[in-house]
Amino acid sequence: NTHGLGPRKRSSSLRFPTNALYAEGRDMEEYDVTSIEYREKMEEQLAQDFWFMNLEKPNVWDKDFSWKNNCFPMEWGNGWLYDFYDLCRQLLTEVKSDFQWTQLKEKYGGARCYYTGTVTEYGEELITQFEVDMESVCEHCGKPGKLRTDGWWMALCDNCYEESRK
Repeated sequence: NTHGLGPRKRSSSLRFPTNALYAEGRDMEEYDVTSIEYREKMEEQLAQDFWFMNLEKPNVWDKDFSWKNNCFPMEWGNGWLYDFYDLCRQLLTEVKSDFQWTQLKEKYGGARCYYTGTVTEYGEELITQFEVDMESVCEHCGKPGKLRTDGWWMALCDNCYEESRK
């Protein structure tokens, strides 16, 4: 591709996106990424940091649904939230004010990101690369994984895969 995008580089010592949540700056691995608390904090941070993730007013197509933390719903596991935060950070300069997510979900073991509005060519490449990259990130815990196609298609690390088979 023209921008030289390759697989996302994941730090061996991931940190939460901002110090607002974890002022002590502890490594992400010190927290239970699979917990509800982690998801709620990440949703809160996404809604706070990115205008296109903040839903102070319900969407017309889901007017009866209320979201915790006013964050656009992501229909995937906690393991992809950190990478999605990074995608949103990169998109800030690549989208116009008419940009809006319409659906964020897991499908066939990978991320699918649907949107309307204006996005630069580079922004489109970032979104596509995120979708591809998530096929090799465990959707449950965020560690390196691979696409598992025996049964329900999911990207899982070896540990989460073994747990899912019990």
